[in-house]
Amino acid sequence: MKEQETSFRELQLDEVKKLIDDGYDVVDVREDWEWNKGHLPGARHVVLSSILANPTAQKFEAGTQAIAEVIGLGAAVDYLNELGMDAVRAHELDITE
Repeated sequence: MKEQETSFRELQLDEVKKLIDDGYDVVDVREDWEWNKGHLPGARHVVLSSILANPTAQKFEAGTQAIAEVIGLGAAVDYLNELGMDAVRAHELDITE
């Protein structure tokens, strides 16, 4: 299997700060205990489970950045690319047989 290319790119902290300064909303969807350990100044805190439980309750402007998901997805893609898709497929076959 070939490694998958993605259209995601990692944002550096200064890029995220500039987005906030430029008026973009950054939504941090981590749990309260994670938020309380530290977060970006200016970020909006909305726990993901509350969005999933009632998707119409929160209104977000176009262009709102969901940073936690992007970071998590980017890390997962990087990890899978490091392993190589052949190794991922072999592992999948091994655990499903």
